[in-house]
Order: sequence, then structure tokens, then C-alpha cells
Amino acid sequence: MTQTFTPSNGLERASVLMNSAGTPVLAMFTAPERSGEWPKRQPRFRFGLLTDFAWLLKGITLNVGIVINPGLSVGLEMRPSTVGELRTQAK
Repeated sequence: MTQTFTPSNGLERASVLMNSAGTPVLAMFTAPERSGEWPKRQPRFRFGLLTDFAWLLKGITLNVGIVINPGLSVGLEMRPSTVGELRTQAK
């Protein structure tokens, strides 16, 4: 899976990108070394946070998806509806 993600406009409080369909997705990585060039592309987010996925789900805004390891073959993308379902299950 190789997709092009670009920084979104107006969603600068977290590392939120826009996928090719124009959907905002929160970028996250399964390991610090998988962040690759992203800290250089978005220097404001050069520091990572190791955290529990369920905790992270609680803070994701409605209508925002998730992209795990963006740009890498070992990644995936979740639609906002899937993130919402996971958030409900995590409560």
C-alpha cells in the first residue's frame, strides 16, 4: 500500500494528514524508526509519544481516520467510521 499523504490545513494540533480522497487521517507509527522522513517534513512533530492505542482513540476527533506507518508497505489506513467503532468499543 503506497499512498501519498499531505499535511492538512487547519488541523495542526496533531500530525493530521489528508489522504488522496481528502479525508483527514491521524498519522501514527508502530515504532519510532518507522517515522522515517516525517519529522523532517513536519518539524513541529519531530518528537514521538509512545502510548496506548485505546487512550489515543479517545482523543481523535470525529470524522478523522488513522493512517499507521504512512508511506510504508507495513502500514494501513482506517476510515473515520472504523475509528469511531473502535472508540466506542474502547470505552
